[in-house]
Amino acid sequence: MRDADVAQLAKRDASDMLAVDPGLSGEAHQKIRERVLLRYGKVLQLGDVG
Repeated sequence: MRDADVAQLAKRDASDMLAVDPGLSGEAHQKIRERVLLRYGKVLQLGDVG
């Protein structure tokens, strides 16, 4: 499998995840949400309430 193939699969998986849980608020997505907020929160003006 080439890098481009892995990147395409990751992109598809991310799109599928966001289609099901756009706010990443589900229990299964909490760790991903935390990482996204830490990495991109200020750049994307994202915040977490609570």
